[in-house]
Amino acid sequence: MLKNFQKEVLVVLFVIITFYPTFKLYMANRNKIEKVLKSTRKISTTIVESLEEDSISQTTIKDTFRFNLNEVSWEALTLIPGIGEHTAKKIVMYRLKNGKFKRVEDILKIKGIGPETFKKIKPYVYVK
Repeated sequence: MLKNFQKEVLVVLFVIITFYPTFKLYMANRNKIEKVLKSTRKISTTIVESLEEDSISQTTIKDTFRFNLNEVSWEALTLIPGIGEHTAKKIVMYRLKNGKFKRVEDILKIKGIGPETFKKIKPYVYVK
């Protein structure tokens, strides 16, 4: 049986082991993350404002907006049908860890994105 102090130490160690690699990755790529957020914040704001003003419908986003996988924020990625918050964050983390996407098909390397999802999102994304 573990004592309270031992339990607390184990919890602290668990938190450090779990979150330190993510924090280290963030710190190493902090400037890239800030650049990506700045470059996509404007388009995200435009989309949201347009939807709120009802000047465009959800169905016309596909025809109006396409996102560069090498610059888009996870928040903007969630506007694409078939991409939820979790998958959007995985796309951004993959890009930060592995560098820029060379082609749209590289998104298939991300766990959870298969051929069916790729078919859904392909019209909304490009690589530059």
